[in-house]
Amino acid sequence: MLETVDAAHMRAMNSSILLKLIWKDRQISRADISRLTGMSRSTVSAIVSDLMRGGLVSETGIGHSNGGRRPVILSFNEDAYSILGIELTAQSISAALLNLNGSVQYWVQKPCDTAQDPQAALRVLEEVIAEVETLCARSSRPLIGVGVSLPAPVLATSGALPFLEAMFPAWKDLSLRDFLIKRTGVPVVFEKDANLGALAELWWGAGKGEPAKNLVCLKIGRGLGAGIIIDGKIYHGARGLAGELGQVLLGHARTRGGRLPDVKSFIGAKGLSQRQEELRTEHTHSALPAGSDLKTIFAAAEKGDALALTLLDEAAVTLGVAISNLLVLLDVDRVVIGGTCTPALRQRLLEVIRRTVREQTIWPELQEAVISESPLGEQQVAIGAATMLLEKALNELSFFKKTAVSAIMADKNWSDEEGFAATQGIN
Repeated sequence: MLETVDAAHMRAMNSSILLKLIWKDRQISRADISRLTGMSRSTVSAIVSDLMRGGLVSETGIGHSNGGRRPVILSFNEDAYSILGIELTAQSISAALLNLNGSVQYWVQKPCDTAQDPQAALRVLEEVIAEVETLCARSSRPLIGVGVSLPAPVLATSGALPFLEAMFPAWKDLSLRDFLIKRTGVPVVFEKDANLGALAELWWGAGKGEPAKNLVCLKIGRGLGAGIIIDGKIYHGARGLAGELGQVLLGHARTRGGRLPDVKSFIGAKGLSQRQEELRTEHTHSALPAGSDLKTIFAAAEKGDALALTLLDEAAVTLGVAISNLLVLLDVDRVVIGGTCTPALRQRLLEVIRRTVREQTIWPELQEAVISESPLGEQQVAIGAATMLLEKALNELSFFKKTAVSAIMADKNWSDEEGFAATQGIN
């Protein structure tokens, strides 16, 4: 039995297609939209009028004509609204406020014991939101949504956050989702940090402009996560657990717990700390403190500390092996590696990783995959969080709640609050 599409739903779909076309082309005429989409000129004109009343589109000039009337050029108003991206890690909270073209209007990174002190984290979030609201009010760019990055998977089917509680037990009796929705009054969506890093790279970073839309972005922290983009979309897997590269097993000698060693055993915080102690007898002059985290190891390596450099070189080999496994499984075009070390050290590590991939990957075709650093730096994940909202807003125009596009919602008998709930799966 064929499903029917009611007129309101069709209008919403056409409006989204049209808005994305104007967003992508930046400047285009109504006639060109009609030609490219197959929509009638009357349909195009009606939708454009709605978008213009909502402030998303404006007429900006007269185009060239080969005969007949010269067309009026339409432009996307990238500064009509703002989107907030937030990254939560165990030790900090970062935020990036973007316009609708990915331009960062505001950036902040604040240290915070997020894992152990949720009340302190909520206070930092309150400060960030207050600053953002002030900026949005001054610039007349209303906030339409908040994207939040978490250092843990988000269940794909329900959007539930069980792994956040497992990683941050102190948050057991608090709902981050409820706090943000009540505080901002706009839609809030959550996603794993590595997935958002990959999305940012696809839209604005290393993958921008490439015809192929298959890439992996690696997020190195306490463990190792991989954000996977297949055919231009985040690949979550059946349950939202795809990309947990740190769990990939390596070697054959079982650990004390009976499990085979995994990637994070070698390059995660615990693995690096253990390896530091094993190598310390060979590097008695090292100034690297026992149990150093990755940031401290980077800092020592940049100063030429031999122990730190050995640790990172070994980690780079392990990472190269992991990437080789990824390439065999996924055959992506590009692998992007984030990091905050100096260019010289980053280049050294990339050379080790690339050499390992060449040595471990049998098929020459797979060796053609580009392995590169991220051009987005420490803002990558927060930008990705905001980009997730932009992607959703371009597909679901109800996000632009104060525009005339709300007429589409009215056709569905939605209130603003119900529209938010529908787009977020909120009960």
